[in-house]
Amino acid sequence: MKKIRMTRCRRRLLDMVGLVVAILFLVTGVKAVQADADTTVTVRLHKVLLDENDTTTKYDNQGTELPIDDNFLLNGAGFTVYDVTTLVDSGATESDLYQLNDTYGASYFDDKGLKVATEITGTTGTKGLATFQLPEQSNGQYAKYLIIETTHPAIAKLEISQPIFLTLPFSSDVANPIHLYPKNYQYVRDPYFYKHGKDSQGNDLGVLAGASFRLYKVDATGQKLYLHEDRLDNDNQWVDVTNPKVTIMTSDNKGLVTTGNHWLPIGEYFFEEVTAPNGYQITDAALKVKVTVPADSTQPVTITVDGKTTTMPDAVVDNLRGELPQTPGQPPQTPAGTLPITGEQLLGYTALGGGLLLLIILLICKRKQHLETNPKEIGGDTR
Repeated sequence: MKKIRMTRCRRRLLDMVGLVVAILFLVTGVKAVQADADTTVTVRLHKVLLDENDTTTKYDNQGTELPIDDNFLLNGAGFTVYDVTTLVDSGATESDLYQLNDTYGASYFDDKGLKVATEITGTTGTKGLATFQLPEQSNGQYAKYLIIETTHPAIAKLEISQPIFLTLPFSSDVANPIHLYPKNYQYVRDPYFYKHGKDSQGNDLGVLAGASFRLYKVDATGQKLYLHEDRLDNDNQWVDVTNPKVTIMTSDNKGLVTTGNHWLPIGEYFFEEVTAPNGYQITDAALKVKVTVPADSTQPVTITVDGKTTTMPDAVVDNLRGELPQTPGQPPQTPAGTLPITGEQLLGYTALGGGLLLLIILLICKRKQHLETNPKEIGGDTR
């Protein structure tokens, strides 16, 4: 009887232990699932602005942080993250998502209530950066996100970046945070020309170094605005000519004049020479060298000098050696005061003096002859 009671007690004890273990398992299991659901991933977008003709600069989206020049980063671009996990589960592929965006835009994903967050690059103080904290899971599984550029700053002619499809986990080789590099390509040009010297007969004297230029554009009111030496958010600044930081571009030892790191969008611009090399004079044509950046990116930039339009490889702006020729119809300017006597002037004065002296001698001789012929005129009556 005692043995039976002990067996029953052990069974009850074992049942209670089992129940406690089951409760603990359930509790810890729920906590583990909840922890996974609350896990977030930091995604850092670095907004890159490149020239459309740039084929050398590469920023691949491998998830790692890359060294990048601030000059290539762009503030003011807005990005929106959409949770597309349900769409992918329904069979949508990455290319399908891109096609939906191309056809309907981000509004398609907005209408389905898939928006997670929106950020604008540069608002946190780091140039070109937008940071997102995204849930690692969606509906109990690893999340899939589509990151779309929904706004961008109005600078030049800017092509919007392609969407980024992000599947979690990103990679076992990439630690949190994940670094991505959406890229914009801007249609801009870097015009240039060559500086040459010429003599008064129009002969080409070769390339000239040391000629300085400013670049200006004309606004809607007719005011000249000059290129500032500093860029602001990857865009050029245009200021009054009195600004001390107007950009000065100087021809190099090959005679080349460029805009340096200032790329020009569609429009008309004018180079204006301000300093000529030693021994040369600035011509009227060099005061207004017109640059045209066409709207059609397949067409070349043109340079117009003194009414003649050429493309950049052939564009030449001249300086004249020595003094400029006298403008027709204007008398030469002479300094005030007494001028020195030249050789021709001295010869004329000598001839005039000799003529006067000869005239005086002739008059004296004639007078003497007359007195000898008429002695009465000397001393009166001789009677």
